Amino acid sequence: MVWFGVIFIRQGIYQEGIFRFNLHIPENYPDGDVPTVVFETPVFHPLVSPDSQQLDIRRGFANKWRRNVNHLWHVLLYVRRCFYKIETSHPLNPEAAVLFDSDNEMFQVRVRSCVEESKRAMYEPPASAASDPHAIVFSPFQPAVHDTVLEELKKDRSESTSSLKEGGNCNGLSWVKPGTLQIFSQSAS
Repeated sequence: MVWFGVIFIRQGIYQEGIFRFNLHIPENYPDGDVPTVVFETPVFHPLVSPDSQQLDIRRGFANKWRRNVNHLWHVLLYVRRCFYKIETSHPLNPEAAVLFDSDNEMFQVRVRSCVEESKRAMYEPPASAASDPHAIVFSPFQPAVHDTVLEELKKDRSESTSSLKEGGNCNGLSWVKPGTLQIFSQSAS
């Protein structure tokens, strides 16, 4: 009941941050408590405990997880939002909250430090790698390995789709029916 994730921050104060985290899902999910998010590297943020690196998820769900209303993807959206909209009321890290409110320049210095640390730790195996063969692991760019994939990603979408159809690797498209969890598909033609 633990998922491993990585969030890449593209803009704002935490820009260029690469933060690995663990999403802990309660045993009695979805009837249980709010899931928890714990970062693997230090994150200087008012809503992240400096001791445990746990993000205050409860405030994003009014302190209560509601079955059939709240979903795990809501947790992921909340994690992302916390890096763009800084809240300082009832902080888990009072020092970060005070600096954000009263000495924003020093707050940004501390944030840059944690962002740089996150970038340095990017190629280190995550703590979960020892116990999970599917842990997210990054390696430096290697042209011999990655250039083919990079070129495929740069292709025009219509070019990629037609090459898939010609190669026989595209069997169709699938969606989830709006308002339900029912999957429906369309065959490739």
